[in-house]
Amino acid sequence: MQTKIILLYLLIFVYSCNKLPESAGMNNEITIVCSDEDRQYVESSLKPLFENYIFTPTIENLYNLNFVNAELFNANKYKKNIIIVSLDYPEDLNVDLLSNKIRNQYNNEPFISLYNLYANNQIVLSIFSHDSTKLTLDIENNDNWIVDEINKNIELNMLNDISNRKVEETL
Repeated sequence: MQTKIILLYLLIFVYSCNKLPESAGMNNEITIVCSDEDRQYVESSLKPLFENYIFTPTIENLYNLNFVNAELFNANKYKKNIIIVSLDYPEDLNVDLLSNKIRNQYNNEPFISLYNLYANNQIVLSIFSHDSTKLTLDIENNDNWIVDEINKNIELNMLNDISNRKVEETL
């Protein structure tokens, strides 16, 4: 009888654990979440950071940037690389609420890096600034950190893809 109870508790424990879904999208795709009011400022600050072209034989950017507003966040929250950018001014309701929700859990830090928040093999960067001028300065001061965090996650996803593939023994 005790063995059955222990097995029952063990089964309940194993199946009650939250399992995160696998992240979606291409490894080099970066989803940038910002409000429509902030988009021009965010785009002018972040886009140059991820302009890194290679010749294969045509010109190709290493990163694929995808700008979405907060209304589309739920449809994109399982992407591999997400950057949430919020500006205090101009004020908006959607992205500011999302950013504040994350920042409140982490001592209101302006730059936060979270792994596996909504999905496995995912990074979510939260960037908060007062206005567009401060955002430009913040990104200039933290540009290496931002790119390194994204690159680290891209490399982890590539290694994960390689390790999950079946190896052809004859090759």
